[in-house]
Amino acid sequence: MERTRLGGLECWVTGEGPTVVLLHGFPDVPQGWHPVMERLADRFRLVAPYMPGYAPSPTDGPFDVDSLCEQVDAHLVAAGNGEPVHLVGHDWGSVVAQQILMRHPEHVKRAVTMSVPHPLAFLSHTATSPRQLVLSTYMFFFQLPLLPEATLRANHFAILRWLWSRWSPDVALPEGYWDALTTCLDASLPAPLEYYRGILRPVVPQVKRMRAASGLRIPHDVLYLCGKHDKAVGPEARRGQSKYFTGRLEEVELDAGHFLQLEQPDVIAKYVGEWLSET
Repeated sequence: MERTRLGGLECWVTGEGPTVVLLHGFPDVPQGWHPVMERLADRFRLVAPYMPGYAPSPTDGPFDVDSLCEQVDAHLVAAGNGEPVHLVGHDWGSVVAQQILMRHPEHVKRAVTMSVPHPLAFLSHTATSPRQLVLSTYMFFFQLPLLPEATLRANHFAILRWLWSRWSPDVALPEGYWDALTTCLDASLPAPLEYYRGILRPVVPQVKRMRAASGLRIPHDVLYLCGKHDKAVGPEARRGQSKYFTGRLEEVELDAGHFLQLEQPDVIAKYVGEWLSET
């Protein structure tokens, strides 16, 4: 596993074969993909970037979805040396991946999204689901100024351990992962929280973006993986997302929580490897 910079983002690279770019979410770092990357390195060239806003990638915004899409797409083009790549995204990585699939479909071959369904399906579900509103309370908390950053840093990021224990109670973190995560967040805040703040602010441009996105469709073959016990995004949030796809969409619900790639790296590597190897 080596470190390099491609298309403006710092990233980890390993393996040989067709290029696969793996995007992490919150609270996570690319090291969260390492167990899966180790299992696929004999078949693929795997590239896992620090997402925009996560040091040592640039931490200056903006971090609205459109801007994230363009920044990460530039990384994809560099990672593939101008050729289309496979794309895998978890959590916020899933959101950004789907934006790229809609806006720059020519840069991607096949895709796997995990734990967060199509963003419009998720928003529609959240608006009508009291359970998901409760699960999403942290997103509303992150809208506040200053307090969320201070709360996250308090007692060596103790609240993150609580979040992980709720979202993925059966996870066993790899050696060194927690230090990598907290070091990254300490150097990056408030940037990772700006992803959430960009959902709602500024209001008028965001409404226009959502209206524009409602007319777009994903033409790729996409595998969606989610956890039955996910306490961040309930598995039922995927209902109705198929209408945003014109390509083939397959959905698999696993006996897991939110951080699938860390809870079940063997299972995730199997699904990802088989899906991306299909012709």
